[in-house]
Amino acid sequence: MKFRKINLFSLLLIIVLLIFTACGSTGSQDDSFSGEISAHFIDVGHGDAIVVELREEDSRYIMLIDAGPELEDNPVVSYLEDMNVSRIDLMVATHPHQDHIGGMVDVINNFEITKVIDSGIDSVESDYYLDYIAALEENNIEMIIGRNGMSIELVKEINFEIIHPADPLPDDLSTIKEVNNYSVAGQIRYNQIGFLFTGDIQREAEEKILNRRVNIENEILKVAHHGSISSSTSDFIDKVKPEVAVIQCPEGLGGTSYLSLPNDEVIERLKNSGAEVYRNDYHGNIVVNTDGLSYSIDLE
Repeated sequence: MKFRKINLFSLLLIIVLLIFTACGSTGSQDDSFSGEISAHFIDVGHGDAIVVELREEDSRYIMLIDAGPELEDNPVVSYLEDMNVSRIDLMVATHPHQDHIGGMVDVINNFEITKVIDSGIDSVESDYYLDYIAALEENNIEMIIGRNGMSIELVKEINFEIIHPADPLPDDLSTIKEVNNYSVAGQIRYNQIGFLFTGDIQREAEEKILNRRVNIENEILKVAHHGSISSSTSDFIDKVKPEVAVIQCPEGLGGTSYLSLPNDEVIERLKNSGAEVYRNDYHGNIVVNTDGLSYSIDLE
């Protein structure tokens, strides 16, 4: 009789623990992000500008990766205004080249910016770079130097994982010959769908990422350096395994020469890997939407 009482008590204790565990799991799932993510690849000609929008019910988080070149009528500002954006929660300046940060002063002057991730490479002394830094300081915008291994939470359980560049950097940044190779590159994963944003990294940076054995398999790839032959090696593409490859490139510069943007050989590599290739020069603004299980593509 005593033996049965002990078993009954143990059984009741197990049931109570299971109930609490189940309740805890349900709460965790309810707290996690369950909305939609859209990546807007804006047609800015020769340059990069990507708006990542995370929407759930009445809330949304806005991330801007680069802002294209300095233009009189800034298409990034217009695009954000059409989206009814008033605040950018996170802005990423992948590297200090004009076709990536030239439009940022206009963006800073027209929207509230919460914080910025920067490559920390200030070896490019130019008016547009100095103006960008001055605009950040004047508006008291927090700057984070992005490095491999950092994970910035965007919304609950959705992070921007930085995979490049990595420390240590050269002591004298003026010795850096190829600033592109120090672009901030990162990925966002939402359940079964991932995005990889590569800035202008080239072969040297791609090799370093591969040597770190980081998991870079993602369904959506922002092709590095506007589709230049300087980037997108076969080894790198094979590790990413993209289903969709988006090239932010200018009109009329494609072909087979080293300076072609995009380069025909790179496009062939992407297609041979099984990726569908989309280009701003052909398709205008490109939007990839996902609920974490599947994705769709809207073209202008």
